[in-house]
Amino acid sequence: MLARSFAAALSATATALLTACAAQAGPPAFPDLSKYTPVNPAEYTIELANTGGPSIPVVYFVTPDGIPCTFTDGSAGCIGDNLPGIQSKDKNPYTYVDTVSGIQRAGSTQFVNNSVHGTPIKQLPPMHSIAVGGVTCGVDGAGLTACKDSENEGFILSPSWSGWLKHTG
Repeated sequence: MLARSFAAALSATATALLTACAAQAGPPAFPDLSKYTPVNPAEYTIELANTGGPSIPVVYFVTPDGIPCTFTDGSAGCIGDNLPGIQSKDKNPYTYVDTVSGIQRAGSTQFVNNSVHGTPIKQLPPMHSIAVGGVTCGVDGAGLTACKDSENEGFILSPSWSGWLKHTG
């Protein structure tokens, strides 16, 4: 009987410790993108055809680990079947994440072999950032991509944690 009581107490203690550790696990601190070297967004702009009108300039970049990203209407987003740290339930077969709405399943993508409509997308080098209309993204050399908008909403993609943040800091 004493052995069962001891085992139950030990089990309860271990559960409490594991729960406390899991409760403390959360998103990492958002990186200080001001320490990253900025690039000129014009060098990342692709003119998209617009039937019956002038072409539409859109800024795109590819992360060092091959994830295509774009800026649209005050937000930034990335899509792929290779986003790190994304659960299977968030793939269809792709996952899209943006600064406004977070992680979403995606059934298709406009990107093929890191190009859009046949035009190659330029890679953002490690430890560089790109800013468009109050939205900033940066990448490091270890698989981290981070983007935040003017409302300080954003996301982090990394091998250790990926997700959306209501407040980036």
